[in-house]
Amino acid sequence: MASHSPSSADDATGTPPRSVWRTFPWFVVGFVIAALVNSLGWLPAGASAVLPTAAKALITFAMAGVGLNTDLRDARRIGAAPMAVGLIGAGVMAVVSYALLRWAL
Repeated sequence: MASHSPSSADDATGTPPRSVWRTFPWFVVGFVIAALVNSLGWLPAGASAVLPTAAKALITFAMAGVGLNTDLRDARRIGAAPMAVGLIGAGVMAVVSYALLRWAL
């Protein structure tokens, strides 16, 4: 009996595999570069003072964008289980983050 394994052109669903580089979260590279530039002291003092305010504004815009693109009908359609997993994951991250901050400070 011969076994068949999907070729590199398709997976079990028949769709072509995605390249790691196409799915890589490139914003992570930006975060690493920003941290490196800040750590090396390459930012002028004026920029360092303004960046926390700019960061808060950009995070607010990003969260608003996520909220504005959320369709509650889709959330209801997928059911409670994925929502519960997300809520539990967020809770675990919050507790671990709080514990690490308390431990570090």
